Amino acid sequence: MDAKEITDIATGGGTLLLAAATVGLGWYTKKAVVEAAEARKVWKDIALDSARARLDASAPAVSVYVDNSSWPPKAPNISGHLGNDWPAAHRWTSPRDDDQRIALTLQVWLKNNSSNLIGVTWQGPFLLPNAIPIPEKGYTTNVLPDADFPLTFEAAFTLKQWAENWEAAEKGEPLPHRVEGSVTVDDISENGVDDVWHIDLTGAPVERLPDDHGKWQIAADMEGKPKKGAIVWTTPVRHRTYWLSRSRQERLG
Repeated sequence: MDAKEITDIATGGGTLLLAAATVGLGWYTKKAVVEAAEARKVWKDIALDSARARLDASAPAVSVYVDNSSWPPKAPNISGHLGNDWPAAHRWTSPRDDDQRIALTLQVWLKNNSSNLIGVTWQGPFLLPNAIPIPEKGYTTNVLPDADFPLTFEAAFTLKQWAENWEAAEKGEPLPHRVEGSVTVDDISENGVDDVWHIDLTGAPVERLPDDHGKWQIAADMEGKPKKGAIVWTTPVRHRTYWLSRSRQERLG
């Protein structure tokens, strides 16, 4: 083997070693970048959890719950508002009575358990204490510390619409007619939380008379209590939003 061959082998070997070293360095560099990114994510999650915990600790203690449902269904009173009970023995005839209005109602309570004033916005088919519907854009009020605030939540549909719900229930299909609403509480601070409870109400409060397909009656048992599926609602569950800045609409995380 002459000097040139030795030189070529050395040069080639050096090139291979350099290539191997470059690959190794690239692998370690990529690994370091990945590990650094993972570390940043861990620290970011820790910081976010810490910030949420701080806001949780300072957030007002508020509860929203359904106290009871109203039964039997409501009928329009002399002023046109729904307030009187439909008589248990009442019968409707379709299509003559298809436009008769029938309402299911829930009493929804908000309890401010904190020592702070809170802002509350109600949206959906809620009724004020005088049975007047809240505005379509919603109803906002402040609730004092350690105070209760009840409103009535109403699902008012025609006989034809409730009958469609009953027919859907008989087929095991989703009920086509329901109402939805929400209760939103904020702690009136720039860097705070919003709590939202969603509510929906539906059911099949009327049923077809067994021997007459054109007649409908209240879906009650022998004791006058609602049959299964006559009135259906969801238990309100809190969903919380954390704010870095309300004015700039910047959410935490």
